[in-house]
Amino acid sequence: MGSAGANTASACLARPPLMSVMVVVVSAGNLTDLPDGAHWFHNYPDYLADEFSRVASPGTAALAVTVGSTAHSDTMDPARFPGGQGIADVGKPSPFGRTGPVQSSSAAGRQKPEFSGPGGNWGWDENSGLIVERDPSLTPVTLRPSAGGRLFSNAWGTSYAAPRVAHEIADIADHYPDASANLLRALTALSGTPPWQVPNPHAGTYGFPVAARVAESTADHAICVLEGEIETNSYQLVRLPIPAEFSAGRWDREVRVSLAYDPPVRRSRRDYIAGHMRFDLVRNYSEAQLQQIYREQPTRAERAAGAEWFERPGKRNLPDMRPVVTALGSDTLICRSFRSGGAWDANDSDFYLVLEHTQSQWSDSQRAGYPSQRYGLAVELIRHETIDLDLHALMEAELRLESRGRVR
Repeated sequence: MGSAGANTASACLARPPLMSVMVVVVSAGNLTDLPDGAHWFHNYPDYLADEFSRVASPGTAALAVTVGSTAHSDTMDPARFPGGQGIADVGKPSPFGRTGPVQSSSAAGRQKPEFSGPGGNWGWDENSGLIVERDPSLTPVTLRPSAGGRLFSNAWGTSYAAPRVAHEIADIADHYPDASANLLRALTALSGTPPWQVPNPHAGTYGFPVAARVAESTADHAICVLEGEIETNSYQLVRLPIPAEFSAGRWDREVRVSLAYDPPVRRSRRDYIAGHMRFDLVRNYSEAQLQQIYREQPTRAERAAGAEWFERPGKRNLPDMRPVVTALGSDTLICRSFRSGGAWDANDSDFYLVLEHTQSQWSDSQRAGYPSQRYGLAVELIRHETIDLDLHALMEAELRLESRGRVR
């Protein structure tokens, strides 16, 4: 590939002062009807995976944060509906929600919605055989005036889930006042709980964000961040400050990496976004070795003629991060993790993220106007077992050795 650079994941590259930062949060849209023969209760949740249930515009926007809806309650008022029950269990996708993925240049599609929030539930009354949409036990309370003139009312919809996610993003921005929109999106994905399996066709890929999860590092988990810029059609090496103690022993640990970037978009092009980024976690290679491996390699003919070339790292040194990189090939917000108690070794060292950027097949003039891509990167080390390790203190010590950067 093209030129390479090296950074530390804790470093913040110099950038112009931010006049304003905006993260656009939109809802996935609501289902209001089903195909002939389908039933809201008896066929839940199968219809959520059907093509007609896909995310509605503008929730398909590549650079916006899209929010689906989950049920915060599944118990109906027994006095009013003695034969009633919620259609969705607590934490499951709302029956009226729309789902992903959405169409993109990648066969896997774009994973939308990225997040979920409590937007209400519907009920099924066995006695009357009716769907109940407005049981106050199942729906959010709002300030929308009711027909009786009261100040509060109850309602349902993905539009009620989106503000809950927006609130968490705003809370993250309070803790990271200098963060770009890219870094805020990356941190929001890292804060998702629970981190859902991708592709998740039913609610939110990264779950419900909780700002407190990324506000500060603790003994159990440590977070470092990077604001970076990469030349288009190139790669970049980011050294991770992973302490040696994190690799030693057989215990349950996890590395989570979240990347967000904002390429130009244009509806008139076949490929909606101007460029794509991806990353892999590599260990036990020096910076010089990785530069040789990831640079532009000779063609088959040149190799046959004796040109020197280098194979990419094998499975042992390329940890199996999930989801696989191809599942998120068209996403501008990517969060992947590696969790395996037995796949670490005390001799593991030199951890790098290899970031790669590829321009889309736009016109030459459009590509020339897109020479570089800014991104936000957040990395989290997690201790899932109670052992005598303070990840916050260890990462701070590692960063002091690097003599640059910051850790929260």
